[in-house]
Amino acid sequence: MSKTIKSLILVFFIAFLVSCSSRDINYDPSDYHDTEQGGVEETPTYSKDDADLSGGGEILQVGDTPSLPERKIIYEADVALLSDDIETTYDSILTTLNDYSAYIEAEAIDSDSVDVVIRVLSDEFTDLIGELKTSGELLSYSKTSEDITNAYSTYEARLAALNTQHDRILLLMEQATDIDDIIKLENQLVDIESELNEIGQKLATYDSLVDYSTINLSIDYIYDLASILPKSAQPGLNVIEVLTDMIIIDVQNNSEKPTTLFINVKDNGEVIQQYEREATGESVERFNIGDLKSGTKYQIEVTSLENNSTLSNERTIFKTTDPTFGSVIVNTFNASVDSLVFIGKGIVLVSTALIPYIIVGTLIFVPLYKIVIKPHRIKKANNQQPNTANDKT
Repeated sequence: MSKTIKSLILVFFIAFLVSCSSRDINYDPSDYHDTEQGGVEETPTYSKDDADLSGGGEILQVGDTPSLPERKIIYEADVALLSDDIETTYDSILTTLNDYSAYIEAEAIDSDSVDVVIRVLSDEFTDLIGELKTSGELLSYSKTSEDITNAYSTYEARLAALNTQHDRILLLMEQATDIDDIIKLENQLVDIESELNEIGQKLATYDSLVDYSTINLSIDYIYDLASILPKSAQPGLNVIEVLTDMIIIDVQNNSEKPTTLFINVKDNGEVIQQYEREATGESVERFNIGDLKSGTKYQIEVTSLENNSTLSNERTIFKTTDPTFGSVIVNTFNASVDSLVFIGKGIVLVSTALIPYIIVGTLIFVPLYKIVIKPHRIKKANNQQPNTANDKT
């Protein structure tokens, strides 16, 4: 075969590949709608007729995207507080943030309000919200979640396809000899690299939002809460059953409006469990409070929050879980130890109280003994010695 024929075949082959790659990378980045801007999450549409340049395989469809080992979920909450001392309330919140893996992403402060965007490690998201809600008078609270697992997987698939195209075009550019072909390949390379950067930034943003959840906190000044907003109706609380490791309760929403119910379970004053549930008007919600220790006294606090209202008064009960034989022995032993410690403390306190009297008594008695008592005894003894001698005679 002559050199001319070989050259023509090579040029034809390169032109064919360039045409295929041109069809493959014609993608409008606007097909991805950012849900943060109010759009609906969509994934790019691919045609099975579009072959990638890695060897003719089909680009992954949405249904073909591999499942991720863990769901990727973005959490966001809005917390609105009212306070008659904004500065003190905000300082308290800043102190609270020091106990968490959290930071302030943005803030706007004036004399009557504070608006803060807080980013917190997603594992600590719920705990931090629980503390923020008690930092002032809770006006409103909402929490949302967005599962981006499928969108994230689709972006990763698109990223892999673009990397394959990128490497293939680099290889074609090394083999190309015609200047027009090289220019076309370079233009396609620029487009692919631009999209690679865009998708890389999107994935990085997703990773940040998944790892660190967002809390939008607002604090507004109010002089007299009661005169501005009504108080949410205090919920009802009824204990259904008490077991060795569980307490079952019914919580009644006494308002005609939908409300959010909050439950704190405390052991020795420390919150060990928290529950939160939306309830319709005048409904009853059942809570199974489990993973409790037998023979232990627990404090259960229930509050409710309606829209455009302040937090209700707290409903509190104390309940002791049923004891087991082992817990009775442990509690009896602990009670004995506590009583022994109490007696020991009493002895120490009495001894401590007597020390000043002992010291003062010693300071008074020793000089008195040396100056008065001891000389008097010696004189008395000397006076008695002659009489004793006369008696012997």
